[in-house]
Amino acid sequence: MAHNAKVYVACRSKEKAEAAMERIKEKTGKSDIHFLPLDLSSFESIQKAARELKEKETKLDVLINNAYAPLRHRLLETVLTTFTLYFQRRLVTSNRPAHNRGV
Repeated sequence: MAHNAKVYVACRSKEKAEAAMERIKEKTGKSDIHFLPLDLSSFESIQKAARELKEKETKLDVLINNAYAPLRHRLLETVLTTFTLYFQRRLVTSNRPAHNRGV
C-alpha cells in the first residue's frame, strides 16, 4: 500500500473481509480497500468475481491467494490456479483490441 495501491479483499464472508479491511486501514492509514465476494469452491462465483473486477479495473498488478479450504492439496492447487488464470485471461483479453481477441 506504499504506492497507493487499490486493494480488493476477495472472500466468502463479508464480515471477515470487513474485519481484515479494517485491520489494513488501521495499519496503513489507507482507505482504498474494497470487498469482492468470492467463493473458491464455486466456479460460478469465480466467474462472477472476475467479471466484477474486470468492470472496475483495467489491470491487475498483484494477486495473493491466501485461502484455506479443507480440500486435498492437489484440488486446492487446481482451484487456485483456475481462479488466477481466469482473472488473468479476463483482464488481458479485455485490454486488447477486438480484432486481436478473435472477436
